[in-house]
Amino acid sequence: MNDANTPTNATSTEDRDLLAAAIVRRNAIAAKVSDSRAALSRAAALVKSLHSEMEQHEAALATHELNTAEALAAQLRQGTTLPNVDSTADAGKAERRAIQSRLNVAIHAHGQIESETKNLEGTLAHAVAVVRKHALAILRGEAEQVADSILQQEKDLWQRRILLRGIAFAEYKLAAMDGSKDRLEVPTLLTVQSTRALQPAPEPQYAGGYDPAKDTSLKWQALYCALTEDAQAFLVVT
Repeated sequence: MNDANTPTNATSTEDRDLLAAAIVRRNAIAAKVSDSRAALSRAAALVKSLHSEMEQHEAALATHELNTAEALAAQLRQGTTLPNVDSTADAGKAERRAIQSRLNVAIHAHGQIESETKNLEGTLAHAVAVVRKHALAILRGEAEQVADSILQQEKDLWQRRILLRGIAFAEYKLAAMDGSKDRLEVPTLLTVQSTRALQPAPEPQYAGGYDPAKDTSLKWQALYCALTEDAQAFLVVT
């Protein structure tokens, strides 16, 4: 059994170095995106606050105009001389301009940060894709090493079968080497177990036609997830 720190094969060091660099870059950009999103949230809150302040100012101005209108109506009812009408709009104009100016600046700032955030998010998406590319390259390398191991083991297995099969030929030669006997006695050297070993094992059958590769696929998925965070992660084989 290999633990997570034990390599199952000699995956290219260059691949892992490239992945490690890609992870560092992605994490750095992700931190910038996080900071930019936080700034964007603060900018949005400020814009909302100033919009609210403007609405409150407009409501206060409208209320003041209504109260002034009522006072004017009372004066008009009491006399014939036309009274002076105060311009409530002029009274609140300076304050409204100040609020609108602050709001405009906040909206522009929000737009700048929003644009920066979108650019950073695009850069992050590319960085994530680069990490994925290198992680998948390592997975392919791991699978290639497993394939090489299988092919080598099959080659070794056939060589061992040839060696075992040779004992059947040796039975007769060993019998012929014993010239002291009147009749040829062929020793039985190839046992039932040996005969079974000469035949390639059939593929195991599982209940309900279940494919155990579905279970081992989880190991590859786990390796991929681990590699996107740690370039030195390895396949855990049990």
